[in-house]
Amino acid sequence: MKNPSTLWNSLKNTVYEKYGQESGKMIVHAGVVTWITASLSQVAAIMINDKIPSDQKKFLIPQEIADGALNVLTFYLITNSLKNISGKLVSTGKWSTKAIRDFVATKSIKMGDMSTNLGKTFKEDKQFHDVYDQFKGGMDMIAASVGSVVSCNAITPIIRNHIGANQQKNSIAQEKIQKKATLNAHLISGMDSYLVNRGLLKI
Repeated sequence: MKNPSTLWNSLKNTVYEKYGQESGKMIVHAGVVTWITASLSQVAAIMINDKIPSDQKKFLIPQEIADGALNVLTFYLITNSLKNISGKLVSTGKWSTKAIRDFVATKSIKMGDMSTNLGKTFKEDKQFHDVYDQFKGGMDMIAASVGSVVSCNAITPIIRNHIGANQQKNSIAQEKIQKKATLNAHLISGMDSYLVNRGLLKI
């Protein structure tokens, strides 16, 4: 069995190999894992809380699972989309630095065309990637961070509030229907009793 130090070093190497040049992807994946963990923790807290009646748990647990799924989905879609857009703008040269532009100019490569992929074009050129990878990684990280903030603080709450408002509206409507049905049942029962007492209705 490996000792903790060896396991830790192995984990660090794995993370570096996977995310060393893609810090934006690390933010996306870490955020998704965080949302999933938070949602599962909330569900578990509801399940083991003896102060919450079982009939309420039947409602709260599915609601929390749906809320967690919404958080994960919106976070991933928004954050990953912004990261991918940023990556595309960098790979085509629409977003660039002077060092990258100067290097590409010597190779007569057209920058800014959507079919251009500087990373693949200079795949074997270590000198180029020393500059390019650092810039692309930084832009991906900024885009993912912006996506994370927008998702968590703007879009997700708006969507959640909209869904919650519709659920509340439907619940109120159902409650009114139930009350009306109960009232009608009482009225019919009362009328039946009156008719029976008057001898106008036989049971």
